[in-house]
Amino acid sequence: MRILVVDDERKMGILVKGALEKAGHEVEAEEVSKQAAERLAKEPFDLLITDLKMAPPDGLALLKHAREVSPRTDVILMTAYASAQTAVEAMQAGAYDYLIKPFELGELRLRVDKLGREKNLSDSVRLLKKENDLLREESGSKPRLGGMIGKSPQIKSVFEQAEMVAATDATVLIRGESGTGKSLLAKAIHNASPRAEKPLVTVNCGALPENLLESELFGHEKGAFTGAVAKKLGRFKTAEGGSIFLDEIGEMSPHLQVKLLQVLEEKQFYPVGGEQPETADVRVIAATNRNLEDAIDEGEFREDLFYRLNVFPISIPPLRARKQDLALLLDFFLSRYDRGANDLSEEARHALLDYPFPGNVREIENMVERAAILSGSGSIEKRHFPSLDRPRSSKATKAAMTEIPDDGLNLEELEKELIIKALEKSGGNKTQAAKLLGLTRRTLYSRLERHGLSA
Repeated sequence: MRILVVDDERKMGILVKGALEKAGHEVEAEEVSKQAAERLAKEPFDLLITDLKMAPPDGLALLKHAREVSPRTDVILMTAYASAQTAVEAMQAGAYDYLIKPFELGELRLRVDKLGREKNLSDSVRLLKKENDLLREESGSKPRLGGMIGKSPQIKSVFEQAEMVAATDATVLIRGESGTGKSLLAKAIHNASPRAEKPLVTVNCGALPENLLESELFGHEKGAFTGAVAKKLGRFKTAEGGSIFLDEIGEMSPHLQVKLLQVLEEKQFYPVGGEQPETADVRVIAATNRNLEDAIDEGEFREDLFYRLNVFPISIPPLRARKQDLALLLDFFLSRYDRGANDLSEEARHALLDYPFPGNVREIENMVERAAILSGSGSIEKRHFPSLDRPRSSKATKAAMTEIPDDGLNLEELEKELIIKALEKSGGNKTQAAKLLGLTRRTLYSRLERHGLSA
């Protein structure tokens, strides 16, 4: 970067200039702020580093001048006379950062390097946007983010939020039904972030029992438990410098929620069987299809962890709420199998556009793949989509279909039978069974115990 350093204390200016030149920057130094103001109006600088208290124009005045004559020049203020009021005034006037003297030159280099990464990212985003706009004009290509596609106002809002938060290190909580593309959005955020060159590590918190998930996340020491024959690094450690995506965060046990809270608050954790804390420089992206507010009320999810995760929430709307994107998604998935819009019959297209897709984008992808295989090289017809002919009924309609026999029924036995059927349908997954029955997991456990089904 090309940097202008302004400080009426000559020795300080020389020290800052030398430190930044060693870091590979092109640096100019001025002791007189009037001369610095003139140079800003005539020469391009990426960054202005200026003392606050100087003969007029002082640092704040120089900052405001830079904003007028060179809007793309970022400003870092230095001062030995720190106060909350001056800090707020500086940030409101557009300062990028604020350093209190005396400070370590290493700290200054870190902040300048961080700004450089953000500038490069910003330039890349601007270039990418320009290229996308040109492509759209030339070939009619549609808006997309990562592997996500859409042009509806709802999905465009998701794209905009993702682009905004990607450039920061903020924790992100992605919410949405199964199949809406939460993992794709997490990947897109990581790939557009300053951490993109480091790993994105994904962990499904609902796929492992508590003891295995703890070891998977935080690692373990040799001998920590039977079978721990060697030290193992956890996912937080392997994601060092990058991002970790915690999918199905709502399924995490209370014990592990406490450990995750410690990572978010203190940036450190203890491996299983470990006595010394380990650090983790990791950006956390979490996702859930559960209503965490209800889980908090049920005592299944910690409220303090929720607020730590919910720094920047993004909700992905279900496909039925953005019908405008259906045709776009259909054509995109058809193209994956070298099939075009003309290969899909009008009857099939109309039926698909009228279908609610309870499984969201994942369901439309699977349906198109199956139809492309069934149709061979011929036209893709409605009959190639068996799901379209299944009777549609809401939970309320299903409930209404249950008739009460003349001799009555045993409600307790009926409830027990429905719970057993839900467990069979979900393959024994209690979380999925609770969802099928419209219950919270805690309520299901209570009723399992009541019916003697706990085992």
